[in-house]
Amino acid sequence: MKTEIGAYEAKTKLPELLRQVKAGKRFTITNRGEAIADLVPSESVKPKDKSAGARRRKHQRTHRRRPRVNFVLDASVTMRWLFLDGKPAERAYALKVLDAMKQPETSALVPVTWGLEVSNVIAKAEVKGLVSEAQSEAFLEMLESVDIGADPATFSRARSDTLQIARRYRLSAYDASYLELAMREGLPLATLDEDLQKAANKAGVKRFAIR
Repeated sequence: MKTEIGAYEAKTKLPELLRQVKAGKRFTITNRGEAIADLVPSESVKPKDKSAGARRRKHQRTHRRRPRVNFVLDASVTMRWLFLDGKPAERAYALKVLDAMKQPETSALVPVTWGLEVSNVIAKAEVKGLVSEAQSEAFLEMLESVDIGADPATFSRARSDTLQIARRYRLSAYDASYLELAMREGLPLATLDEDLQKAANKAGVKRFAIR
């Protein structure tokens, strides 16, 4: 079954439409209500039985199903992989974390709000013209290729332990959620946020070390 979409909307959303077509969806492009073209998967592309969103959920499933987790990953490190900004030492650390993530024995754990933080930064960067939608999609595809699990207890801890940590160390609730997760799971933390690093040191949480 094909989904109808106007020519103007198709033009403005082409990267997203192509991603969906790659996953097996079909579109009919219309002009003033008249069908003018079909956007369908190439015959050389095998049909996908999972959407991009499903594939992301597969890679970012809850850690209860996972055999092993090595560290907690925060958004400050994650977004360096897209922007490659900051001081040379910060970029180098972020890229080393990414290299470690590409190893089959390495996996990361994140609060469930991590995905919202990543999407929010991307959306704002696109509005400001810092990155294109195509660059963002390539970045998201890269995130799918590494092993990142979402913690299912983030919400239940938000108004208790996470709030107390935010108060104690004067952190935002978002930053406190990373520290709470690292403390609860006994994991090192990969972060480039200075305030979060200081709070982690005070709390006895180690920084994720790159071998």
